Amino acid sequence: MSGRNDSSRERAGALLGVGLAGARLSELERRVLGERSPFAVVLFARNVESEEQLHALIAEVRAAAPVPPLFLIDEEGGRVDRLRSLVPGILGASDFAIAGGTKQLRGFGAALGQLLDHFTIEVNLAPVVDIQREGLSPSLTRRCFGDDPHVVSERALRFIEGMAEAGVASCIKHFPGLGRAATDPHYGASIVDMTLEELETLDLVPYRQLAAVAPSVMVSHGVYPNVDADALPGTVSEAIATRLLRETLGYGGLAIADDMEMHAVSGLATSGEIAVRSIRAGIDLVLFCSRIEDVPGICDRIDEEASRDERFATRVGEAVARGVTFAATCARLQSEKTRSRVELRVAAAALGEISRQLRRAESDRDDDPRGGGDGRQEWT
Repeated sequence: MSGRNDSSRERAGALLGVGLAGARLSELERRVLGERSPFAVVLFARNVESEEQLHALIAEVRAAAPVPPLFLIDEEGGRVDRLRSLVPGILGASDFAIAGGTKQLRGFGAALGQLLDHFTIEVNLAPVVDIQREGLSPSLTRRCFGDDPHVVSERALRFIEGMAEAGVASCIKHFPGLGRAATDPHYGASIVDMTLEELETLDLVPYRQLAAVAPSVMVSHGVYPNVDADALPGTVSEAIATRLLRETLGYGGLAIADDMEMHAVSGLATSGEIAVRSIRAGIDLVLFCSRIEDVPGICDRIDEEASRDERFATRVGEAVARGVTFAATCARLQSEKTRSRVELRVAAAALGEISRQLRRAESDRDDDPRGGGDGRQEWT
């Protein structure tokens, strides 16, 4: 990213992450990548058919863009597993919560990082640090490390450290905490009726404890009426993305918006206007994961606003600078990784071994008369 120049088009593209429609690059996608050079490309299961195909797609994207983008993926394992067609049965956060598994998580993170590194994917949009609770948001079912925020922090830390060993950057989510949302933000507004004091006691604990080691944070579309008097989704809320994240918590890494095509925000305005509102609120990287045809218009709207509003232009500069720093962090992790790039079968075997270790640990816990039952409801 440090090779970006300050041309208007590339500057706007440096604030965007985009998705691709399928397993091969279309002519439209190739043109948009070439003309707008987005900061990141987000991969989904729809982009994965085979090992050879995924390697070819990533290489083709990098060749198409003047500045090769970073590759991001949601590879949590379990319920959110984009690479399941290549490596079935990857564990998820709830497997570790149920088994009381913490010591295995660094190895798991390293093995998962090896899998991503095999495909030269630099960033994993994980781990989830939302807190398990009664009435958990349906979007988070089986995706949480536990109900104790300090245990969640410890487990997430080990996962992050393991991925870093393999050269992969992490992203903690969904800030400032989506656990109490009654609805899934994919389908509509997600109201989180918690006071700032309640958030501080529970949901914000992992963000405070992991701020120094997590290079990026994903801001949620949750609506926090007791924190933001305007009751705006977090991704377009200055109260959330700047005052709470930057000023109260002092976080200095990259702030990434959850996919702006989710229904929780997509109906608020045009894609271009939503992007402007998100950047103005304090977001550094805005994701549009489906309609790449909207990207030229989004970039034009960002440029238009930056030329009209000096304060917004300054905010754009801040976001671009954070992106440059984040890209440098990704490059550093690659240079410092403790393992060379491994074959897919080796990464898959490492993940399989971690799964066996966890199952053995769970079995030993179940058989331990001091364990107090089967342990499956003990989310800590």
